[in-house]
Amino acid sequence: MPSRENIVILGFIAVAVTAAVGIDTATTLPGWLPFASLLGLGVIAPLLVNNYLGTRDTA
Repeated sequence: MPSRENIVILGFIAVAVTAAVGIDTATTLPGWLPFASLLGLGVIAPLLVNNYLGTRDTA
């Protein structure tokens, strides 16, 4: 069974890829924005959420 951390990471990766594809199809936005959304939503956000949930579980 997958752990809570893995479920959070997979959920954020799915959202990040969807957002990156949506941003990439918009022609008026800068080209670096899909990569920034992948980094922010796919890497940084799950770390912050898992850290918050981990500290909340131990308290």
